Amino acid sequence: MPFADRDASGIGSLADPVRRRLYEFVCAQAGAVSREQAAVAIGIPLHQAKFHLDKLEGEGLLDTDYAKLESPFEIAIDMFR
Repeated sequence: MPFADRDASGIGSLADPVRRRLYEFVCAQAGAVSREQAAVAIGIPLHQAKFHLDKLEGEGLLDTDYAKLESPFEIAIDMFR
């Protein structure tokens, strides 16, 4: 698929408001974020974040890398201090 066609195909994915909020959150971060961090940040369940982030990756709008970041428990503890 030509580069321009591939770039344009992902734009429709951003029509979904939850997916767009996730995309905007991830893009606004200085470094990598986990699925758990993204879910907590925009206030959605983890399974929903996984679904939408996978769609964004599939459309080529986000890149993924598998690395150990923080655990979801550390994130939850930090939020309630």
